[in-house]
Amino acid sequence: MKRSLLVTAVMVVSIILSASAPAFPATKAPEALLKGKNLVFVLFSFDGYQQGQGSWFKKLAEAEGAKVTLIDGKADPEIQLKAMEDAIATKPDGIVWHIVRGPAAVNALLAAQAARIPVVVTGSRPDPQTGVTVPFVQLFDYEIAHEGGVAAAKWLKQNKPGEKAKVVYFDRTGIVHCANYRGDGFIAGITSVMGAGNVQIVFRDNVTASQDEAMRRMEDLLQRSPDFNIFSGCGATHALGGLAALKAAGRGKAVNGVPLREFVMSIDGTPDELTRLLDPTSALKATVGLLPKENATKHLETLKRILSGELRLNDNITVLAPGHLLPARCDKLNEYISGQYSMVKGYAPLDCSKY
Repeated sequence: MKRSLLVTAVMVVSIILSASAPAFPATKAPEALLKGKNLVFVLFSFDGYQQGQGSWFKKLAEAEGAKVTLIDGKADPEIQLKAMEDAIATKPDGIVWHIVRGPAAVNALLAAQAARIPVVVTGSRPDPQTGVTVPFVQLFDYEIAHEGGVAAAKWLKQNKPGEKAKVVYFDRTGIVHCANYRGDGFIAGITSVMGAGNVQIVFRDNVTASQDEAMRRMEDLLQRSPDFNIFSGCGATHALGGLAALKAAGRGKAVNGVPLREFVMSIDGTPDELTRLLDPTSALKATVGLLPKENATKHLETLKRILSGELRLNDNITVLAPGHLLPARCDKLNEYISGQYSMVKGYAPLDCSKY
């Protein structure tokens, strides 16, 4: 009887272990995991950050023997889905996907998992209630945008005591990192300093990711609702376009680095943002710098964890990727440019003699 119970117990444990076994047994040494592998990276778009992220991923993976194909997703869910369909048909050994809209990605991710193709996603992901889970690399967008909101609110309290925070945020509704992470984080940071009763959202709505469109929307806003003192947007094009309209209207200024009428935060860390961050006459006084090299490393490390068997195709895990507010110091910004964007055309070191 005891032997029967023992055999039964062993069988149960064996079943449990089998059910939880990794999809890919760890049979290769870590340094050999990528040798001969074909990998695909479906990028969000092909802006400076995406080029940097893709280029670093390609360089790092190919240094370990892989072949990498980069695909421009053009910030369009339909184009991304077609790219995923084509990629899955070639049966690559792994895919990284910087998703534009998580809900639209469900069927493509299920198809990849059915084909036993490891996929790591970033940017956005489907709600687990849709029936698909996947390893996810999440940028620190919320935390860093929150920090920028705190900086804006502290400027307001110090320079305009008693004045409410009146906020304009150029959003991209439906894109998680714009709305749920950056926008919500920025406003939460302001609220943490000012208190909910002292924060008024003057404008928060969808604005196309175009500098010309952002400029036009700001021009309209200045005609309809000009009474605001904090401005930001989801990306560099939003901030730079809006700031151009502000300056054309005689606003967006600072004296000795202190904004006069409104505090502007930008997100991306492009050269145009950095020159304005250093400009003591510009109201842009906070810039969130994305880290394409570190983030590409996180994507590759997570993909390797699937290939090694440490993670399964449908493990619902979140890996946090870094980012930070950039200091208004030319030497430090040049370290940032050379370290993160050395492979992206147009990201040349700044001339520090000007600052």
